[in-house]
Amino acid sequence: MKSAGYFISESPQIPMVDILGWMAVEKSTDFYADISFKLSDPGKEGVWLKSVYVWFKDESGNISNYAEAKITYTTTTKPLAVSTLKLSTVV
Repeated sequence: MKSAGYFISESPQIPMVDILGWMAVEKSTDFYADISFKLSDPGKEGVWLKSVYVWFKDESGNISNYAEAKITYTTTTKPLAVSTLKLSTVV
């Protein structure tokens, strides 16, 4: 399947093919990009485990299984940077 777009979310629920949030990509069987994604704010300080999910779709609207990255982070009153995450999926 050649990817035509991707969708990133903190929810494992499969996105609808026409929902707002799909990002178009050049059609390819391989895809690589540095992408920023802001995690939702838990609203208080602490140590948190979050998951980020990504799906790919083709020109026909077929959606892949998701790839998942689990992230443990600490919220503080100071800014925190997260390094690069690598996600992969088999379509």
